[in-house]
Amino acid sequence: MPDEPVQVESSTHTPYGFKNVKAPDFRTVYSNNASFGTTLFDITITFGDIVDVEMSAEGLLAVVNQSTRVVMSPVHAKIFALVFAKQVQEYEQKFGPIAIPQEPFTTKEAEAAAIATIAEAVAKTAAKPHKPPKREGT
Repeated sequence: MPDEPVQVESSTHTPYGFKNVKAPDFRTVYSNNASFGTTLFDITITFGDIVDVEMSAEGLLAVVNQSTRVVMSPVHAKIFALVFAKQVQEYEQKFGPIAIPQEPFTTKEAEAAAIATIAEAVAKTAAKPHKPPKREGT
């Protein structure tokens, strides 16, 4: 099978001189969970989707279907964090504040309440698959 040409029509140009071209295996994933890890040389973010909540000996346990891991240098991670914070700020300026129901997992009670909220949300959406919003140029 011959190599298929790279799709360029969905590329965007940034003010920083980058030309973004989607790879043939580019895909969009939904995530409502992220876990983080660090080493001296990199920072890792593993994205997942909470698919169930189970009762364990320790209490409620969220079951996460991990789908994507992103590893980046500490410098790139810091720049990413700054740009991401700016995106959230711009979102809130446009659509209003994003409410965080309670500080996550500061106490066992807060953890149980947060997982119960997650369980309720999972139960409501379990019957229908999530379709990410269509974005311009994708």
